[in-house]
Amino acid sequence: MAEVQKFTLTWHLNATVDIDGKAWVKPGVSAGIHFDGVPDPDQIQAASEMAVQHVLEPTLDDVLAQVVKRIDAVSMKDRP
Repeated sequence: MAEVQKFTLTWHLNATVDIDGKAWVKPGVSAGIHFDGVPDPDQIQAASEMAVQHVLEPTLDDVLAQVVKRIDAVSMKDRP
């Protein structure tokens, strides 16, 4: 039976927002975990939570804030 030497899990978050045909792209971000050998499930869970909380969630929050700003700007432009 083969032995696992390395374990890597990588997430990629990319966002493209299209408002009335005008696309806006948020630069992507990646987060990952790497272990030599086989990690136990608790290690995977802890490392995953850290990557999500400290990399992916803040990026998603930033994307959503920018989307709201852009929608508000477009909405205000159309008002008299």
